[in-house]
Amino acid sequence: MQTGKTITGIQDVLSFLKLYPFPAWISAPPRDSRNRVRKGGLQLEPAWSNPAFDGLFGSHEALLSALGSSGQQLITYGTWLEEIHSNPTSLHVSLTMPADNPDASDTITVELELAKTIVTGSDGRKYPVCTSISRDPLPDTGASTPPLSKGSKKRRNRPIKLRDLPTLQSSASSVDSGSDSTMQTRDLVSGGGPRMVDYAQTFPWQTTPLGSRDQWDVCLKQAADLTLNAPYPTAIWWGPSLVMIYNDAYAAMSTTKHPRIFGQNGLDAWGELWETLGPALQSCMKGNPVYKRDDLLLMDRLDSVEQSLEETYHTWSWTPIRGNDNDIAGIFNTTIETTAKVLAERRLTTLQVLGSRAAIAQSKEAFCQAALSTLEENDKDVPFALLYLSDVATMVSENVDTQQGTHVTDLSKHQFGAKRLRLDFKGSICVPHGHVAAPPTVEVVVDTTMGFKGIRSNGFEWPIEQAFHSRDSIRVTIPKELAEKFQTRGWGDVVTDAIVVPLSSEGDLAPLGVAILGLNTRRTFDADYSKWIDVLRSAMSSYLTGAIAREEEVRRSEHLAELDAAKTALFSNASHELRTPLTLISGPINDCVNEVQDPKIRAKLQMAGRNADRLARLVDSLMDFSRLEAGRLEGRYSPVFFGPYVEELATVFRPVIEKASLDFSIVYDPEETRTLFIDQDYMEKIIFNLIGNAFKYTLSGQISVEVIYNESDVSLIVSDTGVGIPPQDLDKIWNRFHRVEATSRSHEGTGIGLSLTKQFVHLHGGVISVKSLYPKTDSDPHGSVFTVTFPLGKDHLPAARVTDLTTLTKKPNYARGIVAEAARWKMSGDVTPSDSEESYASSDGQRSADFNFESSDLIILADDNPDMLDYIKNIFLRYCHVKTATNGQAALELARKSPPQLIISDIMMPILDGFGLVNAIKQDQDLRNTPIILLSARAGDSNRAEGMLSGADDYLSKPFSSRELLARANFQMQLGKRKYEMEARFQERTKEVQILTDLSPTGLFRIDTEGNMLICNDRYRELSGMQGDHESDWLEYVHEDYRSKVEATLKQALQKQHDEQVDFVFSNGNWVKCHVRWWPLGLVGTATDMSLTRLYEESLTKRAEEAEERRIEAEERRRGQELLVDVTSHELRQPVSAVINCASVVFGNMTKLRQELGRCRETNVPFEVTSDLLVQGERAQSLNAIELCGLAQGHIVNDILTLSRMQLHMLTLQDSIFPLVREVRQVCSILFNEMKSKGITHNLVFGDSIKTLGIKYVSVDKVRFGQVIINLLSNAIRFSQSSQTKGIDITVEASRNPPRDGTCLPPLSSKEDLMPLMEGEKVSVYIYVSVHDTGPGLKPKDLELLFQRFQKGTNSEEIFGGSGLGLFVSRKISELLGGRIEVDANSVGEQGSTFRFFVRMTTESAPLQLVPKNAHSRTSANTLPLRILVAEDNLVNRTILNRQLKANNCITELAVNGAEAVDLVVKANDKTFDCILMDCEMPVMSGLEATRELRRLELAGKVPPQRIIALTGNARSEQLQNALNSGMDEVMTKPYRLDELLERIRNPRR
Repeated sequence: MQTGKTITGIQDVLSFLKLYPFPAWISAPPRDSRNRVRKGGLQLEPAWSNPAFDGLFGSHEALLSALGSSGQQLITYGTWLEEIHSNPTSLHVSLTMPADNPDASDTITVELELAKTIVTGSDGRKYPVCTSISRDPLPDTGASTPPLSKGSKKRRNRPIKLRDLPTLQSSASSVDSGSDSTMQTRDLVSGGGPRMVDYAQTFPWQTTPLGSRDQWDVCLKQAADLTLNAPYPTAIWWGPSLVMIYNDAYAAMSTTKHPRIFGQNGLDAWGELWETLGPALQSCMKGNPVYKRDDLLLMDRLDSVEQSLEETYHTWSWTPIRGNDNDIAGIFNTTIETTAKVLAERRLTTLQVLGSRAAIAQSKEAFCQAALSTLEENDKDVPFALLYLSDVATMVSENVDTQQGTHVTDLSKHQFGAKRLRLDFKGSICVPHGHVAAPPTVEVVVDTTMGFKGIRSNGFEWPIEQAFHSRDSIRVTIPKELAEKFQTRGWGDVVTDAIVVPLSSEGDLAPLGVAILGLNTRRTFDADYSKWIDVLRSAMSSYLTGAIAREEEVRRSEHLAELDAAKTALFSNASHELRTPLTLISGPINDCVNEVQDPKIRAKLQMAGRNADRLARLVDSLMDFSRLEAGRLEGRYSPVFFGPYVEELATVFRPVIEKASLDFSIVYDPEETRTLFIDQDYMEKIIFNLIGNAFKYTLSGQISVEVIYNESDVSLIVSDTGVGIPPQDLDKIWNRFHRVEATSRSHEGTGIGLSLTKQFVHLHGGVISVKSLYPKTDSDPHGSVFTVTFPLGKDHLPAARVTDLTTLTKKPNYARGIVAEAARWKMSGDVTPSDSEESYASSDGQRSADFNFESSDLIILADDNPDMLDYIKNIFLRYCHVKTATNGQAALELARKSPPQLIISDIMMPILDGFGLVNAIKQDQDLRNTPIILLSARAGDSNRAEGMLSGADDYLSKPFSSRELLARANFQMQLGKRKYEMEARFQERTKEVQILTDLSPTGLFRIDTEGNMLICNDRYRELSGMQGDHESDWLEYVHEDYRSKVEATLKQALQKQHDEQVDFVFSNGNWVKCHVRWWPLGLVGTATDMSLTRLYEESLTKRAEEAEERRIEAEERRRGQELLVDVTSHELRQPVSAVINCASVVFGNMTKLRQELGRCRETNVPFEVTSDLLVQGERAQSLNAIELCGLAQGHIVNDILTLSRMQLHMLTLQDSIFPLVREVRQVCSILFNEMKSKGITHNLVFGDSIKTLGIKYVSVDKVRFGQVIINLLSNAIRFSQSSQTKGIDITVEASRNPPRDGTCLPPLSSKEDLMPLMEGEKVSVYIYVSVHDTGPGLKPKDLELLFQRFQKGTNSEEIFGGSGLGLFVSRKISELLGGRIEVDANSVGEQGSTFRFFVRMTTESAPLQLVPKNAHSRTSANTLPLRILVAEDNLVNRTILNRQLKANNCITELAVNGAEAVDLVVKANDKTFDCILMDCEMPVMSGLEATRELRRLELAGKVPPQRIIALTGNARSEQLQNALNSGMDEVMTKPYRLDELLERIRNPRR
């Protein structure tokens, strides 16, 4: 909430304070009813506040209420606020406010540290600006600017966002051109009104692509009128050239570019932006609207030689405009420049981040780190930075007002002339270390009469002294040769402009430092930039002032802590020096009292002992005060039933009080069951101090002690009928060393009892009060009532000091001395025997006891005080041996030489103190069980706890009695002997257990309740493979597959507290069966080796699995064979059926034709072609169908044979050298006739890559390569034959490289593919084949199934049929040939399918062709008939082949088996056959046997050499090789083509 008017003249400060994360406000002089400033003083209520203040307080008046309307704190705040001419570093205030949360307490307290900065307003008055820092998180108020806390990172990083659109202005308005914060609109010509309308009327449009204005169409005219009269920056881009027309606001935005760009095409107008605008314009011209928000556009409008591009931001849109023909004619462009908004967001974000980081800086170094890290994030506005801080803290400290503790800033009062001020380098951004512009130190001279004078350093000199003198920022130009050595960031430009920013607050004696900031190379240093630098300077100065103040506060706190430590050490040393003599006084006195028989001497000794005890109690009280002031007095609180506890303690006083003829009553509710948490030592002192004080001042009447339980607290009331307390002393009795002058039983006392009692009460969270009646006359009532109230529960006590265990009531040690002293308080007469302290010394039932020392026992005493050493030695000499040492080191050496049964040591000793001795003894394996008693003059609970926690067995404070020391020593010695005995037995049992575990064949281990392994035996280490002491990592040795199972099993055993077992394997492969048993300390387990058993089980399981796998494999094989039989049967029966039917048709036609010809011959009638014969002639296409069915059967057989070889792992590759192009053409030509018969067009294309590389001959398995092509073409024919458009495209490409993207597409051309192969060069190449058809395409689900065995596409299954083997076989062959096959994903749909595959081949040189001598004769002989011997047992094959050969000018002889063939050759004598066509499988004598017989006869010279070609249906490689091995020249597999057979016969291969 901001009330009142904004103070003028400090706008920069207000901008900063609005972003400040903690409460901040400005105070102003008070005003009268006419709003005139009254003279004198400031109004305490803030005149202005930031959002953080409003969120915390709600109103300005709430600040005063929180300070306290009439308290001392409010006065201190007012005095601090009005010190205009001085500037104290800070003020710490504690604010109390009502809590908003109804569940919380009534009020909350906020601790704030205030800092004050003096600013001067436009009226010349000085105003204090108060900023605050909270060390703790502020309450969550829901304010718009919540307080910063450790967890508020989300808010800290939240970017600032401003509104986008500027205020709407008319196009005629003009504003200050020096400000970027307002939309600029500039008059284009003199006069008012929108001038662009007139400018457009007179513009020579005929010189532009738009032509004369009267020729414009209606759309262009309407768009131009709309643009010229628009209130926001608007333009149109018209025509293919994008000619620009814009209005007044757009012209103002264009600045120096106008009017040059008016009527020009877009590229000429905005060439520097075309990389960004061009693609967007092209998209928009295609009909796509474009919108961008806060788009960065680097416009060429800066008046700078080095950099003309200006950083601007625009929110713009482009909308396509359609012309009369509905085509895109132009673009409508609206633009709003948002540069000011974007820059403001960026700069305000920098200020916000600076506030979140630097406001909590605790030192100058932390401030520098926060400031530099913040500036580093704004690389545009601060391209580089340097930060220097002065040694102002040292300098100002020379002029300190020691009385007030504040820095003096009034130079008129403290003139000190000229002094050097050193500026130290604290960090930089993008300025290299050691650069001449960044010297490590810069010195200036501070002169109170002449201002600041600079001292030139060895490096580049910045105008720092000028900035200090003017207390304003100074711009500076850096030499380019220096700036080029800076590191670049942001825009990447060389930064030559910088600004020197002095850091200081108004009223400072000397500047705090200087920041040198580089300026944005893409922005002018305008008013907004300058204002931001000023706000940044104010913020950095304020934060730096706060950091220095907090650093000074830390330094003062450390100094106070040092003083406190010194004071504590003083009291500790004083206590030691007092208690040691007291021990040597009271100890011998008490011994003498027990030994002396003379009553007079005994009485004197008793008096000396009493005073020594009083002195010891005084020392204890002083030490309690010392610990209280040091904050080290802490209690140990446990619950007690308070009524019985008070009764037990107060009863100790009853004998003394009743002997003084006083009534004594103790009242409490015995049925009360609620407990009170107390420290028994401190509570004992509270009760006995109050009762003792009442007894001292009560001469007659009664004393009563009452315990009253209330709802939330309990009260202890001690009342008496004593002399009362004078009214003037009521408020002073709690003061230290104050004594009331009144009639009492004794005038002795120190005056600290009640003061200490009050402190003990506060430790319990309670309060103490007193009411007293002081009589004016003897007959007036008198007496006092002390009331102590303790809260119930334990929430008010330190949690670490509270225990819920009920402890036994301690014996009232403190009470005995008080009671014994009170027994001597008599008004008159001597002490009677019954009143002596012996009557009360044994009230706790003490009795004498015998000590169990042995004469061989050895005790070592360590103390640097010779008297103390002799005194203790004499106590023990009558019982055992004693050795002494004057320091801990000597005692340690004695103990190692002669191990003692007990060590008694003082704490404060030279060389090695008592704590060091304890630590050394406990770390020595031979002495660690030796009991140690520490003696100390420090008697506090914390000292006793420190001694026991150090490892000592007992702690005894001085002074002490000899019998107590003997008793404790005897107890500890017997305990130590028992400990040694038990340890020896333990070691014996441990050794036994160790032997058993080492001999155990089972692994043993123990795990604690947290799952950590503590111990394990060697067998477990052997099983797990654990090396060394790695029990803590035992789980890492379990195999990772079983680790979670083992961990879960052990966790379950620990949670459910029962036994568990688990089988698992270690990482080394050893199997174990683990049993664990729970016990209160964790788990004990065994690990039994199960590796052999597991191996046997695994072997059985593996055998069963292998048997099952064999069964499944056999089943799959059987199913595969059945499926193969079914598919083969189906696919073979179909063409066989077609062949039979077609043959029947042909036979019928031929029979009818023969009959007709016979009739004509018989009747001698000429043959006449009738229409009936023509119809029958059309049926001759059945012959073509028979041929096609034969081809289909051949393909199926090839696939089945290939599949069989694959299953039997017998498929081998036989590479051969062949011409690539010719072979592909020949393979494809096999199916060209089928395509032609079905009306399918084909297109075989060999890519340029084959010609470029010069590939001619290659080597690969030609048969398998051709089989893949034939399978793909067969599928393409099957699917294309029913389409409307029937076509198949085959493409062949080549590359030196395989595909790079996982597909079968040839890679993009590389340099390697552009280099032709050398003649005869053998390199690997990749041949890519693609087959595209116009069939119905595929369905999405087919893509994953096509290449699997017996899988067919959906369309094939539903319409076209097929065996489902072709693509599977093709895939396997492609992989064997080093390639891959795929179907194009775009084949889904009705656009046809594309299959691709590639294989790896090796380029070869052309094979040598041996031309036979009779080549010419053979060529001429091709026209002569050939003599052919056909050996074939199949009648049909023999007959058909015979007819085919005769039809091709051959003379044939036939044989039905191998034997007939041999006989025919022998009978022929010298008339050799040109070729013998020999079937391999024949009765009587097979073709192989016949061939071997003929070769034998040839060798014997009985028959001339014969050329034999095997014709066989066996196509396995070993079968073919057997035929060749038998002597055959060539082998051709059935089915074969006649033309190929004739080619082989006429042109035998070499």
